[in-house]
Amino acid sequence: MGKEDIGSKQLAFAREYLKDFNATQAALRAGYSPNSPSSAAVTASRLLRNPNVRAEIAKANAKAARANIADVAELQEFWTGYTRNDSKDDNVRLKASDLLGKSQAAFVEKHVHDVNLTLEKMVLASMEEEKDE
Repeated sequence: MGKEDIGSKQLAFAREYLKDFNATQAALRAGYSPNSPSSAAVTASRLLRNPNVRAEIAKANAKAARANIADVAELQEFWTGYTRNDSKDDNVRLKASDLLGKSQAAFVEKHVHDVNLTLEKMVLASMEEEKDE
């Protein structure tokens, strides 16, 4: 579903709607029913149910959300700045270096799992647990 699937007035409505999420005002600003706010409200309601308009609004919202979220590299640069800043409190620098290290998988925990359990070992372990309770 591209911009060719949506009319220019519908596209204008979607863009205006994203400014303040006021559908009636968006319809008026996009050129729908300029002399009748009540008619613009009905038109706005219809436009908000239009799949092409909804898709355009959703696409713009998703794009805006992505622009507001820091990526890993940006976070690592931020934490590095705090880690290297001697004027910051040592606890702040330590926390920043911890987060930076975790983001780079510098601290890998190793777990050893014994998968050679026999039924006999499992029953004995269960019986030991029952004794402890």
